[in-house]
Amino acid sequence: MPYASETIIQLHPRSLDTGSPSLFWAAEPDDRMIRSMRLQGQTEPVHVVHENGRWVLLSGYKRARAALFLDIELRAVRMGLQDSCGR
Repeated sequence: MPYASETIIQLHPRSLDTGSPSLFWAAEPDDRMIRSMRLQGQTEPVHVVHENGRWVLLSGYKRARAALFLDIELRAVRMGLQDSCGR
């Protein structure tokens, strides 16, 4: 199902489901990434979708884990799904 819309939202990383099979390359952030987010903030949003009453992380696992370590909110692109008729 293609994504039809995108909206920027703020989420705490504790509210994310990070167990998606699409995150098969997920790795923990290194000290350099954590230091960068602490000093410069988040420079790239993560991508999420809202499914079955929960936020599911589609991409940005390292950023989400770094934000969890730093206890800061994430900027996320909420991907909106469209049905097979294009609505």
